[in-house]
Amino acid sequence: MYCRNCGRDIGEYPYCPTCGTAAREESTARATHSGTTEKTEKTFTARVKDTFDSMTGNEGEKVDFRLSDLWCDVMKKHTREESEQLLISGTSTTTPPPEEMASGWSKPWLYSRIFAVLAVTFALLYACVYFFNNALALPGLIFIGALMMPFSLLILFWETNIPRNVSIFELVKLFFVGGVASLVFTLTIFSFISPAELDVIGAILVGIIEEVGKLIAVAIFIRQAKCRYILNGILIGAAIGTGFAVFESAGYALVYSADINGIIESIFLRGFLSAGGHVVWAAMSGAAIMFAKGEGELTMQAFGKKEFWRLFPVPIVLHAVWDMPFSTIPVLVLLIVIAWVFILALIRSGMGEINRLHEAQQAE
Repeated sequence: MYCRNCGRDIGEYPYCPTCGTAAREESTARATHSGTTEKTEKTFTARVKDTFDSMTGNEGEKVDFRLSDLWCDVMKKHTREESEQLLISGTSTTTPPPEEMASGWSKPWLYSRIFAVLAVTFALLYACVYFFNNALALPGLIFIGALMMPFSLLILFWETNIPRNVSIFELVKLFFVGGVASLVFTLTIFSFISPAELDVIGAILVGIIEEVGKLIAVAIFIRQAKCRYILNGILIGAAIGTGFAVFESAGYALVYSADINGIIESIFLRGFLSAGGHVVWAAMSGAAIMFAKGEGELTMQAFGKKEFWRLFPVPIVLHAVWDMPFSTIPVLVLLIVIAWVFILALIRSGMGEINRLHEAQQAE
């Protein structure tokens, strides 16, 4: 038996000789301790979940969305007419009214076809350079290589935009103009604040500066487009992040690669890692703006709201850790997984918003 006050083993004594407290059996003590530990663990888990749901706008959301939804239709056969129907969406005549948006969404698949087209193009350009020693094909090889993964990922985000209110033309404009504008904003900030080297402090500065540079471009285009939905903010952020990633990767491949093998290695490595880089970081920034903006017009006051600051530090932290000296490939893969946990939650939150609007339309 053990003392319930001081925990001393007192054998069969009815009272503790040290503190005088009545004893209790070991099993009872252990059971109580176990119950307290379990309660503490549950409380901690619940707190983590509540914090995550608060950051991603998922409090109380009940949406039927699974990770497999992003690729379950990829292997199915799709006709040319289906591709054309998707590609003409987003115009004034093809954008569905709010009451029809939540009637069901087509699972993404077009992004896989875009990736296949770009991969074949890359392979043909590679043949021009490698087998025929044609240096004229090198710029195309670099650009298509840098474009292949991020742009395919952007099409995936475009397909998950349930409101279907952003056309391909607008998407391409966001990619080119928004992407380059974000580079200009970033370089402008770097001209005032530039880390001496990419150590821990330097990585933090780079994370802050580059994410703020993209944020400015995302905010400008969200305000210009008068976006209403969370999924719109995610898409606009992803489009601008894609432009940033593509032009940056092309530059790295050209400047820091001494030969064709170095270019190919750079393109493949940065292409693989782009799944968790600028595209998804900027998508989070777009969602953070939409959370803070609400249904009104975007103003400077939105950037002071807690809804914005709950989420915006996430891409900064992910970017900073990404650039840390200790960030090996396994660390980068872990960061990609973490980024996509947030992205999937944000998409789910956007779908929940569409469902609520649909229910409100039905109730009227």
